[in-house]
Amino acid sequence: YDLNVNFAKAAVTWAQNATANARNTGILMLMDSESYHLANGYMVRVDDKANKAELFKIKAGQLGLINRFDGVIPAINAGSQLAVRFSKNNNSYSFTVYVNDSYLCVLEDSAPDIIATDRFYSGITIFGEAGIASNIISDFYVEIPSGHPVALHKIEDDILTAPVGEKLPLPLKVKLADKNNFPVKNIPIEFKTFDSEIK
Repeated sequence: YDLNVNFAKAAVTWAQNATANARNTGILMLMDSESYHLANGYMVRVDDKANKAELFKIKAGQLGLINRFDGVIPAINAGSQLAVRFSKNNNSYSFTVYVNDSYLCVLEDSAPDIIATDRFYSGITIFGEAGIASNIISDFYVEIPSGHPVALHKIEDDILTAPVGEKLPLPLKVKLADKNNFPVKNIPIEFKTFDSEIK
């Protein structure tokens, strides 16, 4: 996604109870590189044992704490979800944090740097000692709102043939995209033929 998108949401769900060594889990947002040690961007980290949520700015892979929330955080157990919603507000970036779909806090960067890239990455990071079970996380997703459709792209080959009276070997598939080339949902698409006798 890019910064023309005014918000994005990322969420992680635990597959099992977080251990003492894996309780600190972070969501990476607006990363300008898939190589974390080179990236610029942000990370929101939640620690339910220490009852804090923190916003870090990342510059060339180095973390710098810029905002912090101290308060009671629900215990992270199997099935718990941490979600972060990024939004752009005039000259600031806001990161709204939810635990189990319940609002926790807003962490803000009031002086964001302009990151010059046309593509951003999101991810997760688990803090702890070596040997943490790889299945500590059951799910991770990023949600980006669809804009207005501006382009229609074919997905399958558009040259399909079949004998008269039989179905085509493959369905017609197209993607309706917004200006950021993200799919636009729930927009009806109608296919028409040049010959009214063809069904």
